[in-house]
Amino acid sequence: MKEKEVESGLKSLIEATRQYVDSAPRKTIDMHNHYIDSNKKIYDEIEIRKLQYFIESYLYKFYLANMHLEQLWSLASYHKTENLLLKILKNIFDEHDTSDNNTILYSFSLESFLIQATAFYHFYELYLYAFFKVENTRYHSEKKLLDKLSMVRGNSFEKKAEKVIAHYKVGDAKKNRTLLKELRHSSLHRDNVFPSFEQNINLLDKLIDGKEKWINEISCTDFCQSIQNDMFYFVIDLSSNLYNLEWKPGPIIQACINR
Repeated sequence: MKEKEVESGLKSLIEATRQYVDSAPRKTIDMHNHYIDSNKKIYDEIEIRKLQYFIESYLYKFYLANMHLEQLWSLASYHKTENLLLKILKNIFDEHDTSDNNTILYSFSLESFLIQATAFYHFYELYLYAFFKVENTRYHSEKKLLDKLSMVRGNSFEKKAEKVIAHYKVGDAKKNRTLLKELRHSSLHRDNVFPSFEQNINLLDKLIDGKEKWINEISCTDFCQSIQNDMFYFVIDLSSNLYNLEWKPGPIIQACINR
């Protein structure tokens, strides 16, 4: 009986997510495919397979992140109250409480969102490496990507690369993305990120030093929604730039192409 209830809840989760997520990935794939079909001389077969792999990868992570965001909104709606981000981060990094149902469910959904949203950015950046034909992607970082793009010269890629670099430097989105990656890294690693046992300083206090006021004032759902908004506009803006197509409302490629 319990298994049926859990299965039913998970099916409801994916159905709720599909209502507002399905369109953007389909449209992105359509725009990507149209661009590849129109520029067959730019990429060889291996490069096209690589591009296809990484666009599917980052859109997959986009989907999973949205599923965890839906979990957070459902928890907030069911309990008719919001949990502050700071409270749940304290549990993830320092308290590790599993006895309170509300706290552990929020922790589960928030930590899962942090992981998948960060993976979305990581895989998108690997897609950008492939798109701009940048080799040697080992030891990848956002800084390394932007350094490589700044060296793109003398062809149709140069202006596209400049626009990608400019997008990465947008203030609030950059701030959110940096914090997201820091939180995700710290949630998964304790070999070089841990509390100060000598000075009795909690891990979260170390991570949010200088950010206390901002984090104190935001809920889990609002924080994750702001990250998701950044991810969505990331896809829209960069797709329009990379594929030379205007992103317009509608689920199919005809909505984006002036034939």
